[in-house]
Order: sequence, then structure tokens, then C-alpha cells
Amino acid sequence: MVFIKDFITFISHHVYSIHFILILVFSGFISLFFNTDQAYFYGNYKDFVISFFAGIANIVLALILINIKIIHTKFF
Repeated sequence: MVFIKDFITFISHHVYSIHFILILVFSGFISLFFNTDQAYFYGNYKDFVISFFAGIANIVLALILINIKIIHTKFF
């Protein structure tokens, strides 16, 4: 339990930044919509899959960091 508390404290103080979250969300949406559309249009299906999952991963990472910040402010 102490490890989880220390990990959440480290993330919320050293990694979390609203600018970092915004960069993750915007790059996720750009990768999700614009890169996948271009890759699908030109027939590069491998790039389509990679950019789609990279966009989803960026958005999910931003949501995880926001949840960690909420947990840290509520419980620690």
C-alpha cells in the first residue's frame, strides 16, 4: 500500500502537468483522426492501424493521468 501511495504522489507531483495532458489529448486526436484518414486514403493500412492505436493510447494515457491526479487530491 505504501508503494501505491508513493507512486501516486510521484506521478501527481513530478509528471502531471496540464500542459502535458493537453499535448497528449491533442496529439491523440490528431493521430486518431487526421493520420488515420490520410493513411486510409492512400492505402497504407499498417500506418492506419498504428496511428489509430497510437491516438487511442495517447487519449487513454491522458485520462489515466487525470484520474491519478483526482485520486491524489481526494485520498492523499
